[in-house]
Amino acid sequence: MSDLGVAERTDNRECQAAHEVTTADGARLAVRQIGARRAGPPVILTHGMFSDLRICIPLARYLAREGFECWIYEWRGHGRSTTGFVPPTFDQMAALDVPAVISFVRERTECDRVSWVAHSGGGLALLMHLARVPQAAEQIACSVFFGSQAVGAATTPLGKGFVTLVGALNGLYGRINGPQANERQEFLGIMGPWLGWNHTGRWIGEDGFDYEEALRKLDVALLAFAGSGDRWIAPPKGCARLVRTLGGTRKELVVCGPAYGFLEDYGHASLMLSRGASREVWPRTAAFLRANRST
Repeated sequence: MSDLGVAERTDNRECQAAHEVTTADGARLAVRQIGARRAGPPVILTHGMFSDLRICIPLARYLAREGFECWIYEWRGHGRSTTGFVPPTFDQMAALDVPAVISFVRERTECDRVSWVAHSGGGLALLMHLARVPQAAEQIACSVFFGSQAVGAATTPLGKGFVTLVGALNGLYGRINGPQANERQEFLGIMGPWLGWNHTGRWIGEDGFDYEEALRKLDVALLAFAGSGDRWIAPPKGCARLVRTLGGTRKELVVCGPAYGFLEDYGHASLMLSRGASREVWPRTAAFLRANRST
């Protein structure tokens, strides 16, 4: 059995089962299973800042219908997950939460590898873990990111204004509300580093670790979606830089907008959670996951 401190319960209304993974520093992470056991790598889905599992559930249900076993991981301090002994930070999530969740899902499914599907900062968390522990890339069959970028939000006047304003509010209050009324607050230790990376144009850890430099040596299969209408959180140029940073050739950036053959000018959230995405983006996600099941 796992030594990660796992508790579980059944919830047939929304998911097959809800689990709890306890990390080394005492955070209890909520992990929801959707879909029955299937052949091939299970799919771990996770969200970004100001969010929780709700942004992942529709896509997870779609992928389950397409024959994938899905697990949704909620960041520490988000949704039903608790914090550890100190307020959450991005480096902390990458170092402790990501490997704990991957180990748990691998053990539960008896699969050597998993696929990682993430919105926004959920993609960064995986890459930050792999940058520091490159041998862990052997556990990743492939990854799909929706609007993930670390240093490209302040490359336009609008983006610079957004990063500067949110940074000032974040520093003043320690937490900041999401841009929409139904979104949660975000922790200083999570929002602050992301703002700093985008302000300076450098993806640097709390200890000075250079994530971009380390990722140039990483080879992992990646399909990255960027919304053409996402102009200040994850603009296409920022997503493109993230893709270029990765080593290897198994990577692709798809910009979703009318100029690229899509019906909508997708924004940061609608890129993953919208009626249009269910028709235009989700099928591409399933096809990529299917193509990388045995690679």
